Amino acid sequence: MTHATSMSAQEFAERYVGVWNEASPEVRRTLIRELWSEQGEHVLQPPIEMREIARRIGFAEPKLELRGHLALEARVKRAYEDFVAGGKYVFRPAPHAERLRDHIKFNWEMV
Repeated sequence: MTHATSMSAQEFAERYVGVWNEASPEVRRTLIRELWSEQGEHVLQPPIEMREIARRIGFAEPKLELRGHLALEARVKRAYEDFVAGGKYVFRPAPHAERLRDHIKFNWEMV
């Protein structure tokens, strides 16, 4: 995180989710660079189905993670195109974001 250290965890969550709803690739790029350092990480808990399959075939808990501006830009672009651009969905943060050392944990939803 870069500027995220000076904002509340909830403010970060709201700004972060705003990136995923942003139509302009240039604005998304700017927002990503404002919120993350180049080595910033995006980590998701995989869907339960993926976790169950991994355990069933002998793998440890799978991780969905990416690192860096370019990887995050690509992920956000794809999600925007798949879910938001057509006007069918929008992303929004859930309340109760919290800071865990140098990470921010929060939930969000697609509605």
